[in-house]
Amino acid sequence: MKEKLESFKNYIIRILNELEADLKKNEMEWIEKKGVFKSEGYVYKENINAFENEIKSVQKTREIIQKIDISDFDNVSDLKARIISELEDLYDRSVLMRSGVNLVIKHINRISESSLPEIKVEK
Repeated sequence: MKEKLESFKNYIIRILNELEADLKKNEMEWIEKKGVFKSEGYVYKENINAFENEIKSVQKTREIIQKIDISDFDNVSDLKARIISELEDLYDRSVLMRSGVNLVIKHINRISESSLPEIKVEK
């Protein structure tokens, strides 16, 4: 069971790392495309804030998940429920992080426990 719990937790962290890398890449591409408008304008600043808030939500989500001790759990369902509970609390506390947290919760709900430790995502 420990192997399945580790696999589940590591998979989520790997997905968060990939999501953060994608967000940072998209942010940089967006900045580069704006050229002379880089530091001007309300829309530019709002878009930069949106990227930064999404990146922060992914980082905070990863931090919360990394702190969870898998030795406290006897099965993946309980670990999954705990992670989702923690993320729902974060969702309630932080309006600016809601879309990123919601995305992660949806992804976690799609993970098939039967595929652990070789994770497969249910469609």
